[in-house]
This record gives sequence, C-alpha cells and structure tokens, in this order.
Amino acid sequence: MSPRAGGEADKFGNRYEGVWTVRHLLYVLLGYGDSVKVEDIDELGKGAEFTYRRGNTVEVHQVKRQNGNANSWNVKSLKKLGIWENAKYHIDRGREFHFVSVVSTRSIQELTDRARSADSLAEFISDRLTRDLKVTFDELSSSVVYGSAHVAWSVLRGLWTSCHDENELVRVNSVLAEILLSGASGRLAAAGLGDLIDNSLGSTLDETAIHSRLEQYDLQRSPTFSDRSVLGKVKAATATWADSIERELLHPVIKRSEADKVIDLVGAESEKLTLLMGAAGCGKSATLHQVIQRLREQEIPVLGFRLDRLEPFTTTRELGSRVGLDMSPVAALATVAHEQSSVLIIDQLDAVSLVSGRMPRNFDAVADLVREASAFPRMQVLLACRKFDVENDHRIRMLVDAERCENVEVQELTESEVDEALAAMGLDVATLSGRQRKLLRSPLHLVLLRGFADDPGLLEFQTPQNLFDAFWQRKLRDCVQRRETVRFHKVVSTIAEAISDRQRLSVPITVLDRLDLSVDADVLVSERVLVRDGQEIAFFHESFFDYTFARGWVDRNQSLEEFLTSGEQELFRRAQVRQILSHLRELEPDRFSEEVEETLTSPNVRFHVKDMILSLLHALTLPTAREWEMIAAVLETHPSFEQRLWRSLRTGPWFECLDRAGIVEEWLSGSSDVEKHRAVEIMAGATSSSPDRLAEILRHHRTESSFANWLRWIVRFADLHASRALFELLLAAIRTGEYNDDVRGELWLSAHGLAHHQPVWAAELLAAYLIDRPDSMALASNDKIAALQSRDHSASEMARVAAEGAPESFCTLLLPYVLDVMEETAYREEDLPILDRHFSNRYPEFSMHHLDEVIFSGIAYSIRYLVKHSSPEAQPALDKLATSPYESAQWLLYEALRVEGQKYAEWAVELLLEGPHRFLSGYTSNSVWAARQLIQAVTPFCSSDSFEKLEAAILAVRFPWESRRPGWYMFNLLSGMDESRLSVVAKRRLGELRRAAGSEQPHEPEGIVGGAIASPIPADSAKQMSDDHWLRAITKHDIDKTNWREFTGGAHELSSVLQQEAERDPARFARLSLRLSSTTHMSYVTAILTALGSGEVLDDPSPVFDSVRHIATLGHGDTGRWFGFALRPYYKSVPLDVVEILVDHARRSTEPPISDRAWSSDGEDNIGRDVHFTGINSARGALVETLGDLLLYDSDGSRTSLVVPILSEMAADSSLGVRSCAAHLIQASMRHARGPALDAFSHLVATDDDRLFATGTVIRLIMQLGYESPELARPVIEQNLHSSVREVRKAAGHLSAFAGLQWGMKDLLDFVVSSSDPARREGAARLCAHMLPNTEDAAFARQAFESFMDDPDASVQKAVGEVAGALRGKHLRSVKHSLTRLISSASFTASLPQLFITLQQAPDRVDDLVLECSRRFIEIEGADAGDIRTSAAADARYVGELLIRAYAQALRRSTRRKVLDVIDQLLEIEAFGVAELVEKSER
Repeated sequence: MSPRAGGEADKFGNRYEGVWTVRHLLYVLLGYGDSVKVEDIDELGKGAEFTYRRGNTVEVHQVKRQNGNANSWNVKSLKKLGIWENAKYHIDRGREFHFVSVVSTRSIQELTDRARSADSLAEFISDRLTRDLKVTFDELSSSVVYGSAHVAWSVLRGLWTSCHDENELVRVNSVLAEILLSGASGRLAAAGLGDLIDNSLGSTLDETAIHSRLEQYDLQRSPTFSDRSVLGKVKAATATWADSIERELLHPVIKRSEADKVIDLVGAESEKLTLLMGAAGCGKSATLHQVIQRLREQEIPVLGFRLDRLEPFTTTRELGSRVGLDMSPVAALATVAHEQSSVLIIDQLDAVSLVSGRMPRNFDAVADLVREASAFPRMQVLLACRKFDVENDHRIRMLVDAERCENVEVQELTESEVDEALAAMGLDVATLSGRQRKLLRSPLHLVLLRGFADDPGLLEFQTPQNLFDAFWQRKLRDCVQRRETVRFHKVVSTIAEAISDRQRLSVPITVLDRLDLSVDADVLVSERVLVRDGQEIAFFHESFFDYTFARGWVDRNQSLEEFLTSGEQELFRRAQVRQILSHLRELEPDRFSEEVEETLTSPNVRFHVKDMILSLLHALTLPTAREWEMIAAVLETHPSFEQRLWRSLRTGPWFECLDRAGIVEEWLSGSSDVEKHRAVEIMAGATSSSPDRLAEILRHHRTESSFANWLRWIVRFADLHASRALFELLLAAIRTGEYNDDVRGELWLSAHGLAHHQPVWAAELLAAYLIDRPDSMALASNDKIAALQSRDHSASEMARVAAEGAPESFCTLLLPYVLDVMEETAYREEDLPILDRHFSNRYPEFSMHHLDEVIFSGIAYSIRYLVKHSSPEAQPALDKLATSPYESAQWLLYEALRVEGQKYAEWAVELLLEGPHRFLSGYTSNSVWAARQLIQAVTPFCSSDSFEKLEAAILAVRFPWESRRPGWYMFNLLSGMDESRLSVVAKRRLGELRRAAGSEQPHEPEGIVGGAIASPIPADSAKQMSDDHWLRAITKHDIDKTNWREFTGGAHELSSVLQQEAERDPARFARLSLRLSSTTHMSYVTAILTALGSGEVLDDPSPVFDSVRHIATLGHGDTGRWFGFALRPYYKSVPLDVVEILVDHARRSTEPPISDRAWSSDGEDNIGRDVHFTGINSARGALVETLGDLLLYDSDGSRTSLVVPILSEMAADSSLGVRSCAAHLIQASMRHARGPALDAFSHLVATDDDRLFATGTVIRLIMQLGYESPELARPVIEQNLHSSVREVRKAAGHLSAFAGLQWGMKDLLDFVVSSSDPARREGAARLCAHMLPNTEDAAFARQAFESFMDDPDASVQKAVGEVAGALRGKHLRSVKHSLTRLISSASFTASLPQLFITLQQAPDRVDDLVLECSRRFIEIEGADAGDIRTSAAADARYVGELLIRAYAQALRRSTRRKVLDVIDQLLEIEAFGVAELVEKSER
C-alpha cells in the first residue's frame, strides 16, 4: 500500500538518522552507489548507522543529530561518544568513515581536508597546519585520544565529516524521490523508503532488492529515468541553445578570461552555484559558448538552454518540455550523467526577472530547478543574467547571494583584446582611429565589423550607425549572391513589423507565411542576419532589430508623432525611437530636427519618450545650427521640461555650436540677466573641451559686475591645469580679494588636483592666496594668521604635493611669507631665539591637520631638497634663515644644514658658537634635539679647532630653567658629538651624564602618545601560564593601579586576559576558581564567571556548577550579579542546590541599596528600558532575572518550589529595577505556582512609582496574565492610562489595544482611540500595526488600526508606519484595504521607505497597491524626489523599481497604461535614479 503521511514510516524515515539513510538509498537508485545495509552484522556494524558500498569502497556512516546544547563538535565531545575509536577501527580496515550531524564540525572537517591533501605527515605538519588547527591536531595526537601524530593523521585522511540541515535533507530527498519513483508524491515516496529500510534491517539493499520491495508501497521506478533516449534529447536541446549563441559570435573567437574562471569554479565541484553576469551586450554569450566548448572537450555532460525564447511554464517538468525534454531538465541531465560530473546551464535568467523579464511569474519554477539540482552532488549549476536584474530583483539576489553562489562578471573588452580581434580579421590596427577602437570595445560592434572587414571601402565608420549601415550593405550583397531572387528587404521589414507590433524580440515563424517568405528567410538565417529557434525567428541581435525597423520606418509616409500615438507608447518604443532618430540625423538632418520638435511639443507623446529624446540631445557630439533653431523653437513653447532642456545644452559640443553662432557672446553682452546666467551655465559645460576659449570670453567681460561670480562658477568645473589662461584669471581674482569670504573652501575645491599636474602653478596659487590678496595677514582671536588655521584637506593636500613636486618654486615663493608669519605672531621677544605662535610648538611628526603645519613642513622639505641637489636657490634661502632671530627659522636652517653636514660643517659650528640660544632648536618634548642632530651631522667633519670650541661651549651650557634636571641639555648635546674626537674631560663628563640619565643616549623625542592601558602580563605570556602561575599573578596584582611609564594596569586589566584564557579552556579555569579565596580581587572572580558562560560549552558542566558553589562562599557582596553569565549555556541542567544558592544570594544581596535610583538615558521614551537596565546591572536584580530564566526550563516544578518563598519579597523590593526583574520571575513561575505568582503580582503592582509599568517585563507579564485572568490585568491597565508618566501611558495604550484584540475588552481600545492623549494612542497604534497580520478578529484589528492613520501626532503616525515592517514577506491581499487607507493617510510618509520594501518583497501580486503608493509619493514629495539631499530621492529608486516590476508583470494594457502614467510623472520631476532604471529595462 502507499505510505501514509504521519503513519508507520515516521518511525525511521523522518528521524535525522533515517533521513540520511534514505538519501543513500536514493543514491543507490541513481546509480551512485551499489548498496546500503542498516545494522550491519559483526564488526562492520561497529559504531555505524549503516554501511554504503560504491564500487570497491565501503563507507561506514555514523550519524549524531546534535551535541546537547552545543553549537559545534570538538575533539573532546567526539571522544566522549566513541567516534574517534570507531573511526580508527574502520579506517584501519580500509573503509571510509563518515560522521554526519546537524551541528558543525568545521575545525575537524578542515583538518581532514588538509590531511588528505598532504602526501606525508611531515608535509601535513609543516605546510598544512595553521596555529589554531595545530592545537586541535595536538589534542587528537595526545595520549587521551590516539597517542601518535601518525595515527591521528592516518585517521583524518580516512574520515569525512559533514553538517546538514535536517529540513534541507528532507526536501532534497523529496525531490530525488519525485524524480526516481512514481506512485506517490516525492515526500511520501521518501517516507515509504524509510519504512522499507526499517523493515529490512540487516539486509543488503542493492538496486534489485530495493525494486523487489517497492511494490508493497505502491511505488515503482519512474520509467523515464532509465530511458537512454534521454541522451539524444539532452544533446539536441543543448545543441539548439549553443547554435543560437554561435550565430551571434565573433570569429575568430576572442578568448575571454571569464570563461577560465567559470571552468575553474564548476570544475571545483563545490556546493555553490556559479553566476555569470554583466551588462547587456558585454559578451556573456561568447563567454558561455567558450565554457560549453571546454566542457565538451572534457567530455562532461552538459545541458544548456535559454529562457528568453521559451513559452511560459509553471513547473520544472513543463520547463523541460519547453526545451524538448519529457521531464525536468535536472532529471534528464542526471539520467545522462549517472555518477559523472555534469553542468546545468540556465542562460538569460533575466527573462524571469521582476524588473525587466517577460516571464517574471516563471521564476519559482527556475528556483525549484536549482533546488532539484542540489540533490545531485556532482551537478553544477551555471546561471547567466544581466547585472541590472541581479541588482534590482530581490528574488534573483536571494538566489545568488554570496553564501550560495560564486559570481563572475564579464567586463568590457580591453584594448589589447580588441587589437587582437582586429588583427585576426586582417585589419591594420594603426589605420583605425582611437574613436573607432573605443567603439569596437563592444562585442556587438566587432561582430558587425567582421561582416565587412574585407571591404576597405566600408572602413570609414565613426558611429554605431555607420557600422550597421556597412553590415547591412554587405549582408544584402551576400544574400543576393547566395540567391539572386531573395526578397531581403521584405523579409526583414516583415519580421521587424511583427516584433514591433508584438513588442517581443522573437516572433512565430508563421509571420512569414502570408507573403510566402520562408525560403527567403532561410537565406538570411544562413547569412546569420536572422536566427531561428524552433518555431520562433528573430534578428541576430536586438540592436539590429532597432536598426532595421528604423531603416524601414524612414521610408514611411508617417511622422514620428503619428507612429507613437498610434499605439500605447510602451517602454519598448524607446529603443526604436532612439534608433529612428539616429538614422534620421545621419541621413536626413532637417527631418531629424522637424521630428524632434514635433515630438517634444506634442501633448500626446508620453514623457518617457521625450525623456529619451532629451538624453539623446544632451549626448549629441556635433550639434548644428539647425538643431539649435529647433531647440529654441521648443523652448519658446515653455514646456514643462524647459529647465531640463536648458540643462541638456550644458556640454562642450553645444557650447561650441552656440559659440560659433555668436550666441554666447550675445547673451553675455546683453541686458538680460536670465540670458547671462544661461550663457554661463552652458560655458560651465565646456570646461574640459574649451577652457582657453572660456578664458578668452570671460576676459572680455572683466568689467561686468557679475564677472567674479561667473568665474567662480566656471572654475568649479574646470581642470585648471589644462588652461594657463583660465588659471591666470583665477589668480587675478584671488589677488583682488574675490575669495576672501571663502568659508566653504570653494577655491580649494576648484583647484583640486592642480598640484598633481602643475605643482608650480599650485605654489603660485598658494602665494596669491596667502600673500597677495587683501588682508591675507589678518589675525584671528588667538593671535594667529586666520588663513593658516584652515583645516581644509584640499588646501593641505595642494600644499604638500606642490612642495614635493616643485620645491624650488615653493621655497622661493613661500619662505619669505613663512618668515613674515614668524615676525607677525612672535612672542617672548626679549629672549633669543624668538618664538612664534604658528611653528614653534612642534612634534617630530607633523600632524598636518592645519594649513600652517603643512606649509611649514613643505618649506622644510623644499629647502632640504635644494641643499641636497645643490640648487642655486639654496644659499640665498640659508642666508635668510641664518640672519633670522626666530626659533622656527633656526630649526629650518638646521634641518637644511644637516643634509650636507660635511659641506656646511664649519659654518654650522660658527652658528652654534654664536651663543647658547643657538642650541635651542628642537621639539616640544626636547628643545635642543634639532641642534643635537646638526651636531651629529657636522662634528665628524669640522676642524679640530672648531670641534674644541664647540665642545667647550657645550660643557658650559646651563640654562636658567634647568634646576630640576641639571645637565640634561648638556647630555643631549654632548652625546651628539663625534665621541672619538672628544677630550678626556669631555668623555669623563659624558660618562657622568650617562650614569645620571641611566642610558647611553637620550631618548628620541615623541609626539603626543596615546593608547590603552595594557595588562601587566601580556596575553601571549599568559597562554604559557600554569594554574600556580595564575594564582601568584592574582595575588601580586591585587589592586587597581596604573603604571604610566609602561602603560600597564593592575587587577582590572589582568582580569581581561584571565577571561580570554578562561574562554579558551573553561573547564580548567572552573577548577582554578576553586582555589580562589575571599581576599581575591573581585575582577578575577567576575572574569572567570563571565568566561564560563561565553567560552566553549562543556559536555560535562559540573566544573561550572562547582565553581559557582565555591565562589558563592567567598563573601563578595555583588558576585551574584555574574552567576547568570556562567550558568546561561547550562540552564537546562543546573542542579537544584545551585538554584538554592541563587535564591539565597538574591535574598541576602544588598546591591542595589534601598536608596538606588534608576540609571537614566536621554529621552522620556527610554524610562522603562532604563529601569530594567538598572535592575539587571545590580546583583539582586541579575540574580532574580537568572532565576526567571532557569524556571523557563523547569519541567517538573522542582525549581519553582525553591523560588516561591522569595517571589513576593522580590516583587515588593525597594528597588524599582529589581521589581522589573521580579516581573520576569513571576511570569516564569506561573506554570507551576500560579497561586503564589498571583500573590506576588499583587505585591508587584502595589507601587506609587508608575515607571515600573513601562518596563518590558511587566508589560509581558500583564499580557500573559490577561489570557487567563483578565480581571486582574484590567485594573492595572486602567490605572496606568492616567499615569503622569508619558511612557507609562504609552505602555497602557499598548496593553489596552492588546486587551481589545486578544481578550475581547474592546471598550479599552475604544477608550484609547478616542483619547486626547498622544502617548496612549501611540502605544495602541504600534500594537495594532504589529498585530494586523496576526490576529483572529481581523475585521476589528483592521478597524482599530485604520482609526489611527490620520492621527495628527507625529509619534502616532510613526507607530502606524511600523506596519510596513510587520508585513514584510507576507501576502498582502488580505490587508489590501488597510494598506490602501494607509497610502492615502497622514501616516504614509512615516511608513517609508519600509512600505516600498514590503511591496517589493510581497509574494503576491500588488500592482494596484504599487500604483497607489507611487502616485501618493509623487503627490507628497514632488520635486524633492529629484533632490539628492532629501530622503525622498533615496525613496524614489524604490518607487521606480516597484513600477518597473509592475510594468513587467502587467498583463492588461490598461494596467500598463496606468503604470506608464506614473513612470512619466517620475521622469518629469526627475526623480533620482528612475531614468537609469527605465533605460535599463526598455527590453
């Protein structure tokens, strides 16, 4: 009889072990294996669920569903179950041992894979083991497991571990059974196999044995699966697809690197899908063709097909029939492949895309096909799709997410690939212009060129139109040569008209019957102008259809407006109109202008068509005077898109057109400010192409009052380095003060990148700004030069790059300025050297945050450069610095001199001997360090006399402020001298100074030092510490202190390291905690307790419980706060005595004290959270919270009985935070102690502090209580509705709504709905929003929810808007009325953008809601949707995606018309991103 769902088969086939066994029985039927035997006899059955034989290999499978509560397996837990013993036993006997679980074995699995990849144990240890894996392998090699590294490695080589989700196994088994068996559904057939196994224990189940037992379950083998004729059908389907690609390919073929990547991915036989994606026309088809060729060469079975030329389908079997198979494509390929690797290729996945496909409702069948393929371990799936659809269809994104798919993106052809293709055609690359070669980076254009490459007369192409023309002429000639009477024009025009009428890129071959054109069409197919796919015929590329249609349309006696208005003007028309206009412009330019003018001014043409035309006008490369006349005529009508049309003229070509006609000069010279503004806007579009001409025009208008503004606008878009003339105008403007008010850094933004191209110019600009402009030396309130305090990154970057790129100019222009700044900002002028406010406070590494730091650093770099390269500008600069009295100048001088110490040795010593002030040059942390560096550089080279004088001067150094560290400055300077030349006296003195300083050399000065306080024992060292080491360290570091010299701390910092180590080995440190005493610093106790809960979960948690028991006796007042952390992973198994400890500590804990106050965050809406946060962060509150968690796992009431004595006490606790935790405990107690819990509830609510009722724990308790005792909950709710605390009233509103929807207390909800208090309404509105899809009384829920939609309060509207998130992924038809009301309500804006996302991911059709939502969005947001500064602009893309999806799905013309109306509106207001979406989804 047939298996019954829920019947006997459940006893084995639906258990995890049984599901895995059924999978292998199915593998036997597939031919992957020979037999399965459950409960094998004798030694074969040792530690195994079943044995699986395939050829000469015997697999022994042991299955363990899970590892207790743990989320992974480790060496220890596997040993405990005897897995390692069983594995070795079978592997020693030449078998494979397979361990399978729901729980991960990641580290073990990685070890097995690496062991198999190594040829020897030595190679494995030296080359394969990472640090973490070594720890695991050492554990396996230890005496506890194998006692030998070689044995451990040998076992790993024969061990396979895998992790499988149980539901996924069941689903895949159902798919396999559906394919292999008939007589029942796949799920029931798989369950029947489970029963078959259960009744065949100890029997060998090979294919024959399985067949003999199927009949008793009314099952039999599916006849098609063993039909060898399937091979021919698979080959035929794949050949048809491959031929359709072949006809579109370039010959000779350009080898695509992407094909290599795909082959590598499918060859790896991973479980992931492979996705080949790219832009339309980028070469995906060519890449796929190379992939299939390589697969055929490797004799790998492959089945490929394309979705875009198939009739609709709803199942995988129906999809198979569409490609010429009698079954699912997966079943067919599996039949052909048997145990071999195989590849399933699904081309043109975008055909089922929501955003642009013509069959979006067929996506589910394709997804089912992918799932079917996952049942065959060696079947790889390769998908090909447009990148646009991957990015914009959430279903495709989910199918190919990174977790389950590897992506390969097809890139545009490189120049070398184009050159290679051209050479293969016999063309001389040198004869083609750069423009032509750029055009040929499109594979389609190369295919066109190949068609006429041998005809030199056709190689003068400059545009795609030229390529199409030449291709057309050549194909016409070739077709006539093949058949002189061929009706070439009639065939292409008939097919083009049919495609245009049907708005599908392929049409039935029967369209040719009326004029008996089939034979003629065969000639065009032979010449690869047309492609025939079954009963469908199409042009070889959709772009050639557009060209053909446009070519034919030109001969019509019809205007473009008439053509468009004769139909619905769907998106399909855009590409046609684009090609028609391109064709007209080249052949009939006057008619082009006439047609564009008529179309743009026609009220009957849809805006999406006008949008495309505006884009075309903007992109014109050589616009003519006639075309300007046309645009001027359109502008005179003041269309709604007038500003958009003006912006279309902001390009270099349009400027050149208007400039040639004298219009730009005319507008600038006229009296109209509007025309002047337009002229400047158009000029700004030509900054890249005509900067010198712009400068010339501007120079003629320097006396204009608006000249400065015009210049500032134009240079914002210019590449200043490309035009000296424009740069000179900018310099002049800076010098006249036009940028004095540049608080937003417009100048630096305009000059961005200048220094990289023209560093000398950048130095000039800096000099103009810092020196030449009026008030350049103006002081700020801190007595510094205001201009130098700029933090603008662009300004700093310009100065840095200019100094490095043009050091001579930088130094010449800016060194005098830097000296002037020193003089202007000097202080303490009575002492030498004189300090200044900008440069004297230095650190070794300049922070480069302010412009003054960058300028000073640049001067230092440039003068060092001049000295090093012996520049003639070096000496004058050095002389200026040497005569300057300023310390910063002295520092610059020393920096330069030490670059060439030998050359400047004598002069440097002379300078140093001028007085003690010459030694004062350095940094904030060492004011003589620069002098020391100079001494180091010159003393090896100076004369003996100079050396002796310098030595004497240094030995005499003593500054007045040295009383605290006498000799420190002398030590710095004297140790910098060439020690081999020091006198005996100096050497003796240096020795004394070294002993006093405690070091041989002074430490280099540092900048501002920051960082974290580290542990007194580094983490790496702690890893080597024994338990005794730890106890000594804990005793030593028993207080919180900080060593500021070494930046190390005390107990707190060391406890962090202790916690890390305890997390790695919780059992060890649980035992260590038993040796802690009452004097142990609390930080160490806390660290161990925290680690016991966050570290690896122990198979035997008794050490954790022992640790808690011991720590509880230590007498630390607030230790109990951390008990919950340690126990959290073991809640199910915590013994009763530990529960008693927690109860006792909760009763005795004095933390928090009676006078505690709730921790407070900003905002009234956080009161409830703050109260509970205060509770759980106190010892008593945390203990109560933990007890509540423990009671959730109390199966027999034993734990609850221990807690009952303190329930009322905790409920009446003086701390509000603890009471909030007690609410959780009361709720958990209600299962086994309802009476005491209700008594405790009465104590809990007996408080004058209403804040308690805003906590989530109390709210949840009241909600549960109300299900059985609503009479107890209602008074509390009613009381809190009148609280003085806003958040409490909000919570009461929430509970009132819950009572109305769930307990039948509708009057409470009615009261809140009519209330004047926004807080009550907000709480109720949020509850209604979240319960809308999940309540029994749907009508009342909808009524309540809708009553809040037009609430005047913003917080209530926001609460209503949360319904969008609550409905995510759910069917929306049942709540359509409520969503319609929401869209028209005041709460609509608050629901965005979540409502858009919910509509986008809705599993059912929601076209009408999309339309209403989009219209409302336009009504509310309007022009803001095009302003990228607003949130509306971000939302606009969601709206566009929804509309494109609705348009693609719509079956009725009336619906498509409505969608197009809204698309037109969005395009007209220039909603952000919508134009791009429309352009990419035209076809």
